[in-house]
Amino acid sequence: MQFGVWHGPIYISLSFDPQMFKVTGSGCDDIGRFTVDGTYSTKTGRIGLTKIYRFDATTRIEHLEHQIIIQLVWNSETRQFEGKRYVRTKTYREENRFELKFSKQQRISPHERV
Repeated sequence: MQFGVWHGPIYISLSFDPQMFKVTGSGCDDIGRFTVDGTYSTKTGRIGLTKIYRFDATTRIEHLEHQIIIQLVWNSETRQFEGKRYVRTKTYREENRFELKFSKQQRISPHERV
């Protein structure tokens, strides 16, 4: 959610490392290409992510490079991760809701070993 409007859906490919409890991934949205790095806990059902946009010469958007902090917790009733995203740049600050849902193809519970 940004400026009171939901954006997406945005598809993010995520990989979970069960030994290190690390999350990595990548995707693309209406702003540009990004990578995702973070950690997760099967005990607490929490995920902490950093979404990093990089300058891409093909987009010609020079202010593109920035990062977003995302903090989520598993909601067993809605079967999705819910929380907030935080954006802080030199000229802009924002805090909004964020939801992370598994695609229909995903059959692994977030509390099962990957």
